[in-house]
Amino acid sequence: MGIFRNIIALIRGNVQCLCLKLCNGSRLCYHPFLRVMKDVDIRLDAQSKLTIGKGALIDPRCVISSSDGGNLNIGDWVGVNCNSMIMCHDSITIGCNTIMGPGVLIYDHDHDFNSVEGVKRNQYKSSPVTIGRNCWIGAGSIILRGSSLGNNCLVAAGSIVKGDYPDGSVIIQKREEFIRHKI
Repeated sequence: MGIFRNIIALIRGNVQCLCLKLCNGSRLCYHPFLRVMKDVDIRLDAQSKLTIGKGALIDPRCVISSSDGGNLNIGDWVGVNCNSMIMCHDSITIGCNTIMGPGVLIYDHDHDFNSVEGVKRNQYKSSPVTIGRNCWIGAGSIILRGSSLGNNCLVAAGSIVKGDYPDGSVIIQKREEFIRHKI
């Protein structure tokens, strides 16, 4: 069953990327050995670039988006687990052999917000996100704009990452639990 599923995903990935390639030309680069499961949404607008490397696996219900002139580069043998989102408006680079648990969110932008005017629709603050090679990003983690993970990093499940982390970092966010009892 697994071999049949992989063959279908390989065909699906090539058909989906070929259709995008016909519309977007050289702004989309992908290796034909790419597996895309069902219900994956790959978006690329007119000013953006997207590169997907050899052996990449994108599981069901993922969104991969490069817009507003963004440059999204997904390396060879990257695994994007189900229900994950990679949203690029500036630059996101994911190194080879990096794997993600389900529900991982990666954003290189935030909505422009200030306390006087509130949120500004369709205006963003952005800065590049870089994820090194051979990283493991646990389920439900969020990687925010301006973050940089070195090679061989581990991000524990449920972590919110913002900042620079050197090679070999283990990022674990402990949260204190406060329970209020009624008297």
